[in-house]
Amino acid sequence: MHPSPQRNIQAVSAVFVAGMSVWVGMTTSAQAVPSFARQTGMACEACHTVFPELTPFGRRFKLNAFVLTTKKQVTDINEKGQGTLSLSDIPPLSIMLQASSAWTAKNQPDSALANTKSQNGQAEFPQQLSLFYAGKIADNFGAMLQMTYQQNTGSIGIDNSDMRYANHTPNNDFLYGFTLNNNPTVQDVWNSTPAWGAPFMSPTNVPTPAAKVQIANLGQTVAGLGAYGFYRDRLYMEVSGYRSAPQGKSAAALKGINDSTTGNPTIQGVAPYWRAAYEFPWGRNSLSVGTFGMMPNMTPNNVAGVSANGGAKDRFKDLGLDTQYQFIGDKHTGSLLASWVHENQKWKASYNAPVSATSSLTDYLDRMQVTGTYYYQRKFGGSIGYTSIKGRSDFKLYNSPGLATNASGSASGSPNSQFETLELDYLPFLNTKILAQYTFYNEFNGGTNNYDGFRHKASGNNTTYIGLWTSF
Repeated sequence: MHPSPQRNIQAVSAVFVAGMSVWVGMTTSAQAVPSFARQTGMACEACHTVFPELTPFGRRFKLNAFVLTTKKQVTDINEKGQGTLSLSDIPPLSIMLQASSAWTAKNQPDSALANTKSQNGQAEFPQQLSLFYAGKIADNFGAMLQMTYQQNTGSIGIDNSDMRYANHTPNNDFLYGFTLNNNPTVQDVWNSTPAWGAPFMSPTNVPTPAAKVQIANLGQTVAGLGAYGFYRDRLYMEVSGYRSAPQGKSAAALKGINDSTTGNPTIQGVAPYWRAAYEFPWGRNSLSVGTFGMMPNMTPNNVAGVSANGGAKDRFKDLGLDTQYQFIGDKHTGSLLASWVHENQKWKASYNAPVSATSSLTDYLDRMQVTGTYYYQRKFGGSIGYTSIKGRSDFKLYNSPGLATNASGSASGSPNSQFETLELDYLPFLNTKILAQYTFYNEFNGGTNNYDGFRHKASGNNTTYIGLWTSF
């Protein structure tokens, strides 16, 4: 590994004190994986403060393709003395389980019966159950591959996955690598971008704001290949390209993934993604500042009269700014995360369709989140987060009338939402977290009272959530 022994010692603990990060949308949280502990012979705290937050050493372990190991390897060389195999004799496998229960302040409307409320509260056991292969595949080549069962969909599928190759220049000043992954920002090493952002565990079957930025909404539906570099443990730069890779879709049945009735919007061509960040370490502190973004051109799904082969597409430009401050002490740990995303939307396909799906040709969204956490001796702690979503009103885009979806729509067509999230955590063991979380809405889909036209209040969606998260 590239970092010095002094940096390794400094990476023993961490915390989050306040911050901003992009909303995760519908993607699942990235995970801390005990496979790495088995491979390296180090406790989880070497790479994580309180999982899944990374320490400086954990960030470099990931950038170096997860290959550091203290275990005996099965090796082979060719006639030129070149290595052809370097394989751990113990597969780096792990299991992750999340179990939870959540309920809202007011019962949600029944999906079919007028003036009827559904039962409030649902237990999920498991909410999520994942199998990981996480670690070295060969010299300079490693992966974190995740297969997940989710109770809310009752399905098993490929979750966040990242394969990477990494190497160094002879003087070790420059680390370079390549990443193949299925979620923009899942390859990132800071906790201030969408795939790694707070809250790290959240409920699945409760109302959430209607507006989502594209960069945080493409997880597990795309495939991306990129190249990155890290200069003198300070400057990180990456350029990647993404194409659609929809799951559970038959090309024969749908006439190819560009058919207009596929389940997700389809990226046309290649969507460019970029990332740049600079990290300043001093003592037990580190501070990163960065930018990231993506520009997908997409054919919408289920919009009457839109054909993927007809040239019509919706254009998105997502630009993000982020920062992360981290302090790692012997007993106290803390961080500051900050992230903001501005998205320009041009609905060339959706607006000009025979039955328009938007009210405006151009819209925008701004999403900002602030999250702070504190932990004492990695056992007791919690977080406080604030999220703001602002955008141009678009009645067709954000209004969802009808009994089944009225609690998620906007009577005014406004996407504006504001909410806070308070979480308390207890970790009896380094790989087990028990949490209690409460989310309260100041504004939901453009309103406080009667936001959806069915007399529902934003505060009725306030959510209490308790959970167990363990990996082994």
